[in-house]
Amino acid sequence: MAVNKELSPNKNHLTEGGSDENGNISSSVLQKGMKHKDIVDLKTKLNWLGYGKSKVSAKFGSYFQKQVKRFQSDYQLPESGVVDSETKKKINTAYTKVHEPGDSSSEMEHQMNVFERLGFASEDTYESVSEEMKSRITAFQRWFGLAETGVLDSDTAAKLNALLECPLQLGKRNEDTIRLKVNLNRLGYGNMKITSKFGGLTEKKLKQFQADCGLPVNGIADDVTLEKIEKAL
Repeated sequence: MAVNKELSPNKNHLTEGGSDENGNISSSVLQKGMKHKDIVDLKTKLNWLGYGKSKVSAKFGSYFQKQVKRFQSDYQLPESGVVDSETKKKINTAYTKVHEPGDSSSEMEHQMNVFERLGFASEDTYESVSEEMKSRITAFQRWFGLAETGVLDSDTAAKLNALLECPLQLGKRNEDTIRLKVNLNRLGYGNMKITSKFGGLTEKKLKQFQADCGLPVNGIADDVTLEKIEKAL
């Protein structure tokens, strides 16, 4: 598919820093070769939605470009590999409204991927994607003490989105990450550098703790995980 020329990379106007020819930083259009803080958020969201496993950083590389094209193809957007305003809007909508029932098997599979990343996968065999989705939703509801309806009702959606937006997860910076790292170090889970950045090592060590404690293994320091950590100290 042809790429819109207005969105095509132009080395005369773009730099790796995401600047225009006058040195002004702009996140309105993000593409291969650029570096911008907004790319961190976009990579995180596409990872969660099942589009690859991009390294969460501010660099827009070839691998991430491929994932953007995959997303654009699935959502009937021009497959440019460029994150323009429409692509960004679609990504944000898909991420924040992932709880809404999908109207295609592709969307349903992406939604199931989110539950799997949250630690609610299943090794059982199901007759259909919808049955497997219902099983994951029910397991999620049971763990968090919600009504086990097997559907993504408002309470389930609210809890799901709260986890997806948790500030203590890969790629984010938060002052509470400092305390998290200190406590995990004290408990023997690595010797992490104490900063506010939640990086790959922090996620790895947190997942180890969650596995040891019988928690959903997702690398997110939600309230349940933080409470377990405090009790273990």
